[in-house]
Amino acid sequence: MPDRFLTTRVGEPPAALAAALRELTGTLEREAEAAGELRDSLVEQRAAVASGEARALDASVDAISRLLLRLQELRRSRGEQLAALAGDAGLGIEQLAGELEVDLPPRLDEARRALRRAAGEVVREATVNRAVLRRAVESGEAFLQALFSAAAGPAPVYAPVPHPDEGQARGGLLVNRQV
Repeated sequence: MPDRFLTTRVGEPPAALAAALRELTGTLEREAEAAGELRDSLVEQRAAVASGEARALDASVDAISRLLLRLQELRRSRGEQLAALAGDAGLGIEQLAGELEVDLPPRLDEARRALRRAAGEVVREATVNRAVLRRAVESGEAFLQALFSAAAGPAPVYAPVPHPDEGQARGGLLVNRQV
């Protein structure tokens, strides 16, 4: 535990710790908001696939990429804040109270729960999108296979071609010239 906070479970945490916990709460709230936007973008992507709108699909892919980068940055920021608070960037928010030996603010706990809910919704939507996109790709491949196999092209195997005078008797001529 960082010495600068010197906290106990009795009373309010010192001002520096309270400010750091407010900052962490804000980061968690922004992460939950970004996760909600990601969920919405996944739904929009699924609608674009269903409607066959290429531009809408491209826009949803771009939005999802931007949101994933934003979430990555927020996660990194949360790790830095946890490292500053408790010395461990990978510490879970649930373990933070025990590590700091303080009661966490209710708003921080609510932000943690909101982030967890939003992350669960993102996982559900991503799972649905994965199945929808897989089926769309398989349908496209089946369509192309049917399209190209129906085209009249050369036979894949060389078959014997009937000779034009197949019905007539054929004879050979043998010439042996000796002088």
